[in-house]
This record gives sequence, structure tokens and C-alpha cells, in this order.
Amino acid sequence: TSSSSSSSSSVTNQFKNIQIIDIDVNASAFKNWPAQLENINLNDIHRIFLAQCDTTYKSVISALQQRTVWMVSSTAVGGGVAEMLPMLIAMFHDIAIQIKWVVISPRKNSKEEKFFFNITKQIHNNIHGVFDVKCMEFLNNSHREVLELVAKQCCDEFMPLLRANDIIILHDPQPLAMVKFLRQSSSKHKIVWRSHIGIDQQNEISSKTWRFLKAYMNACDHVVFSLKAYIPAFIIHEQRVPYSVIPPAICPFTAKNIGLSHHELLRILTESDVICLNSDIP
Repeated sequence: TSSSSSSSSSVTNQFKNIQIIDIDVNASAFKNWPAQLENINLNDIHRIFLAQCDTTYKSVISALQQRTVWMVSSTAVGGGVAEMLPMLIAMFHDIAIQIKWVVISPRKNSKEEKFFFNITKQIHNNIHGVFDVKCMEFLNNSHREVLELVAKQCCDEFMPLLRANDIIILHDPQPLAMVKFLRQSSSKHKIVWRSHIGIDQQNEISSKTWRFLKAYMNACDHVVFSLKAYIPAFIIHEQRVPYSVIPPAICPFTAKNIGLSHHELLRILTESDVICLNSDIP
């Protein structure tokens, strides 16, 4: 299991492609997650954000309490997804909604191990409109074969853990190809793809990469983007899969998201040598 996890999962060691990440949902839930400085009291969330949404809030909770929501990502540390999931899992635990977090990866020492993350890194860069012709080649069927091989291996271990009507949320491009094999299951799982990346103005590189991922997105029950500008044109125009725009789920109570005064900002920026205040300049 991940070194950042506070305890080992009893089922983790039998897997070669997936890890079940344990989150301590008690008072010390975030002791191993430096970005999350304190446990979050759901009453604070409700008081600040949900005071006008009681009816909808309660109906959603009731519908979810009979299911497991599976968060699927490719890393347990580093990056925005790994930062926000521990907080969300602990919060939902407070209202009796079971969320489990699964991290996927290629099998260790396999021939696809060195290719998989290179390909997904390229996809990430391409979606941001960046392409380095010196060290990359355009995505093609050989890349797709690696993605789907890893996706199938992950699904072979992941699918036996699922119950009927569970909800699966795939985060970012790395696990997206899993939808192809999850759809082969007879159970009625709801599959959502949550994209946390994008570019404000699509270019040729980003558009080609979205088309490379198109079949996987269309196989989902729903896709979610952080900004409307990030949505590929075919999602909007073809309307084959429902979509939503949801801003990133940050924690408003951690130190880095607390508002700062102008004096505090200047002090931090000068002490970090980001700016230099010269007393000779008026």
C-alpha cells in the first residue's frame, strides 16, 4: 500500500495492479497528508455552503448510502487528486457514505511499466496543448494497446470488488481506458470520468488528443470538467454523454486557502524573494 497511508489494507498485498488506499477517518485522519492540516467538521461545511440545500442534500445522501463510491486514480501522493481525496473520503464517512480509493499502476517489472506513465504524461501534456516533437510521437494504436492492456489488468483485479449499483469515478486520463472493460460487466455500475485538466483555447494537439480519448469518454455515464472551456467540442455538439462543469474540490479551511491581508502577502513574497521591495523606489 502507499507509504502515505496510515495503515495497510488487508486486501492490498494480493494485487499486482491496484492498491486500496486506507484513510484514517478519525481525528488524526490527515496526519500523513501535509496539505490537509486539520480534520474537517461536516457541520462547518453544511453551515457555510449547504444551508439552502437541505432537501436535495438529504435525498442525495439517502441514495448514496446503499452504494459504494469508488475513486480511481493513478497516484496516492502528489498532485491535486491525491490531495483532495483524503478530505472528501473523511467528510463523506461522517454522513455514512462509503467511499473507497483505488490506485492503479502497471505491473512491476513488466514491459508495459516503462511505457504506461510516459504515454499518460504525454496525454496530460497534449491536453494542455504542449507537444515536443523531439521526444514524442503522435498517439497511435500502439499507445492505445498499452493503455488498454494495463486497464484490463487493473479491471481483472478491481471488478470482483464491485457490488451492483456501485458508482465508479475515474480521475484524469490514466484510468480512463478501464471503462471499456468495466462496461463488459453485467452489473449496472454508474461510471463517471472526472477530468481535472484542460486548456482554455483548444489547439491542434489538444483536439487530436481528445479525439484519441473520445470512445472512452462516450462510454461513460457522465463526464465532468473543471471549466467549460476545457470541454472538447464533440462532447457539446454530439451530446452522446452528459457532462457537467464542477470547479475543483479544494478545502477552504487549510492554511494555503485562507485569505491573507496585503501586509501578509507582501511579507511572504519578500521573504521568499519573489519580489524585492526597494526603499529608494517610491
